[in-house]
Amino acid sequence: MKFKNPANGHTEDCSAPWLWVLFFGALYLLVAGLWAHVIIYLLIGIVSFASMGPPATVIMILVNLIYAMFAGQIVRNSYMRKGWIEVTHKPITSTSTSISTSESISSAPENKKCPFCAELVKAEAIKCKHCGSELPLIEVKPVEDDDVMEKYGITFDGAYHFGEYQYSKLEDAIRYAKKHR
Repeated sequence: MKFKNPANGHTEDCSAPWLWVLFFGALYLLVAGLWAHVIIYLLIGIVSFASMGPPATVIMILVNLIYAMFAGQIVRNSYMRKGWIEVTHKPITSTSTSISTSESISSAPENKKCPFCAELVKAEAIKCKHCGSELPLIEVKPVEDDDVMEKYGITFDGAYHFGEYQYSKLEDAIRYAKKHR
């Protein structure tokens, strides 16, 4: 898991929190700044050892295993509550890069202002990442191929042309034109 602070661009990598909790227990939670979970962990330990004595070791091993199972979600929730964004890397494949004209080009703007906090968010967003408010939906209508071709200076004579390059698909010509405008 990797998280990015949108305020300053700082990223933090939290690899395998389940493994760290499994080996170090509450010590990892303490270092990660998850104080509430450290207190819960210690309270369970103190109460179980006070009431059962040495057999409470089995209970603490179970508590450690349970915390290890949920460590990833606990860490993710902690960062998300602080306003950080989870960074995901999706591998680029030939099928995932082919996009239709109606999806890639639309008459709607790329960003819009949140009506509650006035911060810029993506046009497709349904919830503001700054204030958490639900955003009104905007209808996105596809633009006709001729309008798109005119916008990017793409011509067609059996193949799509942008500059000195020739493409068999309009989407490829648009993708290249966007990068080199």
